[in-house]
Amino acid sequence: MSFGLPCQDKTYTIHQDGCTVCALADGAGSAKLSHHGAEAVTQGVCHYLADHFDTIVHNDDGVHVKMDILGQVTLLLEGLSSEMGCAPQDLASTLLFVATKGDDFVIGHLGDGVIGYVKAGKVKVATYPQNGEYANTTSFTTSIAALNEIRLIKGKLGDISGFVMMSDGTETSLYNLRTKLLSRAILSLVKEAGRSGEAMNEPLKESLETVIRERTMDDCSLAIMARTFDTQEYLSLSAEGKAAFWEMPCTRKSAKLIAARDQLLRTMNTWRTPNMVRKQLHWHEGSFWNRFEHLRKAGLVQVKEGNLAKAA
Repeated sequence: MSFGLPCQDKTYTIHQDGCTVCALADGAGSAKLSHHGAEAVTQGVCHYLADHFDTIVHNDDGVHVKMDILGQVTLLLEGLSSEMGCAPQDLASTLLFVATKGDDFVIGHLGDGVIGYVKAGKVKVATYPQNGEYANTTSFTTSIAALNEIRLIKGKLGDISGFVMMSDGTETSLYNLRTKLLSRAILSLVKEAGRSGEAMNEPLKESLETVIRERTMDDCSLAIMARTFDTQEYLSLSAEGKAAFWEMPCTRKSAKLIAARDQLLRTMNTWRTPNMVRKQLHWHEGSFWNRFEHLRKAGLVQVKEGNLAKAA
């Protein structure tokens, strides 16, 4: 908690042309105007990644991609420092971002904080905190060695259902420095975010204030990118991914239940109303409506004016 000081953590999100980008930056405590720098780089990086996502994904030269991204950051900070009459170092911050489009993702991380993800019901760490030679030091957007220190990861979403980014203040509660593991509470956060979307902002803010805030005097930020599955994305999941989607153990028994739901979902391609689908499958009415309700609650199917509409 910084008495009399502005919050130095900033987040920003953009949705553009099928691309979603979220960025988080924690202003350097030693930089007097770092909150302005953090705000500028989160917004700038999000717009840059959304505009150039396809180029970044298909460029196999990771160093070139890093240079382009950091080049944009440098231009932003130089312009802002000129406007505010300060040195670029006065605007220093960390930088974390995640961008997704289709089945591709890009992760970038400079400095401390953590980026994690949920895959097939398991919480994993994508990038770990990066600390300097001395305690409480890290890498910043204005660091001379930023090009060597920024981490960039590209990959396919597959069974990944969500990403989390956190500043070092939140890290103290949700990341175990000794075991290098993230809290399983992230599973629930990602799951709820996928169902609630922006409606989760206020409950999440309350949790940060009451639970996480009690463990640190630092600013706390947590950004969640939760995936909403359409029909084809769901059907393309692995057996482990589908079991995690339905919150079931990956066993033979659960595989049979899931297979029945999948069969129902696929049959909806050619039949317009629920009753037409039920007659086509020759299922008992109770079994049909039980499975149908599971699909409806998961957001994979809807009924509009009596007709079926799958998640698009």
